[in-house]
Amino acid sequence: MIRQSSWTRGVGILVANKKGTAGKTPTAICLGGVLASIRGGSVAIVEASDDRGQLAYRSEGDPALGIGELVSALSGVATQSQLRGYSVTQRSFASVIGSTAHWRAPLDGDGVRGVAKIIDEHFTLRVWDTGNQYSSGAFVAAVETADVLVIPTMNSADSILDGLELLDFLRARGAHGRMLAESAIVVRLSDGRPESVKDSRVLGSFNQAGVPTEHIYSVPFDAHIAERGPITLENLAPATRAAFTAVAAAAIRQANRNVHQKEN
Repeated sequence: MIRQSSWTRGVGILVANKKGTAGKTPTAICLGGVLASIRGGSVAIVEASDDRGQLAYRSEGDPALGIGELVSALSGVATQSQLRGYSVTQRSFASVIGSTAHWRAPLDGDGVRGVAKIIDEHFTLRVWDTGNQYSSGAFVAAVETADVLVIPTMNSADSILDGLELLDFLRARGAHGRMLAESAIVVRLSDGRPESVKDSRVLGSFNQAGVPTEHIYSVPFDAHIAERGPITLENLAPATRAAFTAVAAAAIRQANRNVHQKEN
C-alpha cells in the first residue's frame, strides 16, 4: 500500500505539536525517510517553522541553500533541477529542505503556501516539520496545505496537553481543520529520560479527545535518535524502523481516505 498508493496531486503530511521537545523533527525525518525508501523517492521533508529549526541539522548533509533562500527565489524556480538546489538528498532517497546554518527571515503564510505549490509540482509527498506556535501564519499555511496530521508526543504531561490543544485548535478552524483533527495519527516516542506519564494515560487522553486506539502508535527508545545528531534511516534499530513503517502505512491509508473525501 505504501508503494502503490497514488493520487492526482501532491499530498501533504503535517507533523505538529507545539511542545519544543515532542519529537517533531525526528518523526518528520524518520516518517519521510521510510516513505521515500519504500516508494523510491519523490518525498520532500520541509521545514515550516517561523524561525530556523533543526531539520537540516538532524538530517544528513550540509545544505548550501535552504528554505529561506527558496522562499526568496520562488518566482524564479520552475524546474525540479532548480528546486533540488535547495534540498539535500538523504540515503533514504527523501529530499530535505531545511535551513542553512545562517539566520533567515521568519517564514510567513504566503511563503509556506508558495513552497507547497512548487514542491507539489515535483514531488508526490510533502512532510511538513512545523514550529511551536499554532497561531502563526506559517503554521496556519502548513495546516491549509496538509491532508494528514501526525502528532508526536513524549510520555510527559506538557507534551500530551500541547498535542490535545492542537486538536482543539484545528476543530475551531472549519471543515478542513476538523478533518485533520478527526483523522489524526498520534506517535508516542521515548528519548530515554524518566517518563512521568504511563502509556495508559497517553492512550486515554487521546481517546477522550476522539483519537481511536488504532490511530495511536508507539516508537521504542532508539539510541541513534537520542544522540541528537543527524539521523540516518539505516542506523535505526530494527524495532524503530518497523514502528515508523507502521506509522507510514497509517499515514498513507489516511491520505487515501482524506484526499478522496476532499475531492468528492
